[in-house]
Amino acid sequence: MKNYIFIIFILLFFLNENCLSQSINNQKSKFFLSAGYGLAGSFFVRSYTESLPFPSSTYRNFSKKRFIGNSQDLNIGYRLNKKYDISAGINFQHFTRKVKATDTLPSVVIYLDNTIHERNYMYFINVHRIFEEKKHLFLTGIGIYYFRIQSESIEYGKGIPNFYSNYEANYQNSKAEEAGAFVEFAYEYKFQPKVNIGLKTQFYYTISTATAESVTLFPYIKIIF
Repeated sequence: MKNYIFIIFILLFFLNENCLSQSINNQKSKFFLSAGYGLAGSFFVRSYTESLPFPSSTYRNFSKKRFIGNSQDLNIGYRLNKKYDISAGINFQHFTRKVKATDTLPSVVIYLDNTIHERNYMYFINVHRIFEEKKHLFLTGIGIYYFRIQSESIEYGKGIPNFYSNYEANYQNSKAEEAGAFVEFAYEYKFQPKVNIGLKTQFYYTISTATAESVTLFPYIKIIF
């Protein structure tokens, strides 16, 4: 997805005002494409339990990831009227953690220098209320989302025999999927007649588990057709 976002940003520098407005000046623009890249913070990746299931033996589990990750957003929308628009797309969130550990089990030494990942593919649809003042737009939105998770963890311990596992839970092997709702707030500036640049923040709440999921903050570009 990074490649698509990069291409869209490059287009901004090659499309000038005349090029964007020709042949559509006499039409009322309705559709738009929006793409952004920035920061995400996940409450969920810090909630994993890394406890000792076997208190009498050597056991370690690494499942949690760093709170701060990145967010990539791509969506297509339709302007309903002066006050509302609707859009659908995908928000990809990625979180990591560097795992370093050295442990000795009977007859084996465990040495870790790995990075574990959490990847969330969030498919959404939302509606915005638009407040417009000349070249400035303020947007408040609410939407629903469905997402699939790829969550990696490492565990090892003493047993019969000793064990080591580097496992990724995903939809195929664990039906790792959830659904929820989100709110967002955004500001846009009319950079060119058919190009807006903006800044957006979102809060995701997973209804299926009744937990706060994540927050995002990212700049974005909107191309209006």
